[in-house]
Amino acid sequence: QFVLTPEGSLAFLPGEAIGNDTALARVERDGTSEYLLDERDVFRWPSLTADGSQLTVLIISEERGGRWVTRLDKPGLTRMSFAGWPAWAPDG
Repeated sequence: QFVLTPEGSLAFLPGEAIGNDTALARVERDGTSEYLLDERDVFRWPSLTADGSQLTVLIISEERGGRWVTRLDKPGLTRMSFAGWPAWAPDG
């Protein structure tokens, strides 16, 4: 599962296609990569804002289940909702 920023950076969920221990990572066009968060969880269905500054991700674990958001320039998770499929507005 992955998303691309308008500038061409890639945010993705590395690992097995189906798994319960995933991480969020970003890969730049030059091939450099970094993990966005120190923690691992059951991350699914990432979605970037149109300007590429924020990322939402669904966590499907009992402890933190729901939709979460993080800024790419200042990573850290903030809960958006406990359920549902939110969509970004065109202006972020």
